[in-house]
Amino acid sequence: MAAYLSWPDKQMKLFATRASYQPEFYLYFGHNQPLQPQIDYADDDSVKLDRLRRQEYGNLGRKGRRLERGDSRDTLGLGSLRTGRNKISTGCHQFLKYANLLFSFIVFLAGGGLLGLGIYILGSDYGAKQVSEVLGTELYLIAAYALIATGGVLLVISMCGCCGVLRESRWLLGSFIFSLSVLVLVLVAAAIIVFVFRGKMEGDVIHSMEVVLIKKYGVDLVHHSDNRVITDFWNWLQRELKCCGVTGNINSTTSWAIYRHSAWYKGFETGKPYVPQSCCNPDGDINICTGITDYNGLPAHGPPFTATMNTNPHLYIRGCYDELVQYVETHAVIIGVSAIAGVVVMLIGLVFSVFLCRRIAPDTFYSAY
Repeated sequence: MAAYLSWPDKQMKLFATRASYQPEFYLYFGHNQPLQPQIDYADDDSVKLDRLRRQEYGNLGRKGRRLERGDSRDTLGLGSLRTGRNKISTGCHQFLKYANLLFSFIVFLAGGGLLGLGIYILGSDYGAKQVSEVLGTELYLIAAYALIATGGVLLVISMCGCCGVLRESRWLLGSFIFSLSVLVLVLVAAAIIVFVFRGKMEGDVIHSMEVVLIKKYGVDLVHHSDNRVITDFWNWLQRELKCCGVTGNINSTTSWAIYRHSAWYKGFETGKPYVPQSCCNPDGDINICTGITDYNGLPAHGPPFTATMNTNPHLYIRGCYDELVQYVETHAVIIGVSAIAGVVVMLIGLVFSVFLCRRIAPDTFYSAY
């Protein structure tokens, strides 16, 4: 049953349930909070009026009853005061608010940095695709795409957290906390997987590098653009790291001596040079270094290197993979500290976000009067 009554230039719609015929009044003034209309006390006795008010008061719930009677205590019991739409006014809340804004900004910078690094790796002269061809595995390319994806996700998460703090929305802050927690867990799991399987991955990468170097370095560069890219990259890598070959030292068959087994070396009818010029010190004698000039030592003789041989000071004798590993180990402290600091900052930010989310009232609640 429904009826319409006049209310200062407005219309009020009365509803009554068929079971109890107890009226439920709602008056809408263009916003989403229903108000209790005036009740005609002439038609209702005091018992019905008291029952109706008790029912509406009980439906508010614990938090609604506190808000109605002017009690501003929150779930943490720290005496926060809220005015308007869940506005935060105490000093503790302000600290949490600005701390979360700062944390969201740090996450935004980290996401932008990872995204830019991933794009740079893909688009550089020796990008992820070229390096993957040299390594003979897609791990480097996958890592580049992972950086881009992680950076993009961090940008979206940081915006969600910033909007949640500014709008004081529990829903947005909850989404920020959940997304960042999942991302941290995924990164930690990926780090554990890499650490556990690093031995197998290292062996696979070394084997792939050897196969690529033997079969594709310096072979038919005119008609095979991939081989030309691989050759240019190996030459650049050996000059920059001052290395030669894949792995090992002066007595290894996979460092400077690996070129004797390559298709590049077999293409010379004279059997010289033994190594490319990129394996040589640019300030030294290139002919002695490459073996074009007869020399009682590397690279024309050996391995192994014996006491009757002369050392070749112009030749790089250490493998490039070993030089890369040494470079990473040299900066391992910086890399480790940066990774741990990033995780700690994320955990602290998550704690601040949880506290702030709990101190903000729900986005929707109803008042009885």
